[in-house]
Amino acid sequence: MIQNLVTTGKAKLVWRDFDYYGPDSVSASEAAYAAGEQGKFWQFHDLLFQSQQTPNSGWASKQNMEMFARQLGLNMTQFDQSFNSGRYDSLVNSNHSLGVQAGVSETPTFFLIGPNGKMVTIAGSQPESVFEQAVASLTSG
Repeated sequence: MIQNLVTTGKAKLVWRDFDYYGPDSVSASEAAYAAGEQGKFWQFHDLLFQSQQTPNSGWASKQNMEMFARQLGLNMTQFDQSFNSGRYDSLVNSNHSLGVQAGVSETPTFFLIGPNGKMVTIAGSQPESVFEQAVASLTSG
């Protein structure tokens, strides 16, 4: 989907976290943002999704987030300072509020907005064809 829609210029991807599961979600988002300071946001994001467990079971504990950071070879002093600073609290809260205002009730949720402002919402995991049809409907006529 990224290759066929985003890299071709047919669509632009803007990603925001939506932490509705509570403490584990918040911890995971803050750790991913901290990893992003070292250019490893998407690698950390992917590792989180491969490793996630039952919501709020503690799988996103500080220890596990640090273990993932070490797996990615991050500078641990920098990661720990950023992750433990609370620097991303307002961003995570703001993204959650924006999601609630937009009617997000599940993840992933995608909002596709055409050049004329028309919008299509796609909720849940969907095949690439759904996105291609939505993009086509927004850019035709």
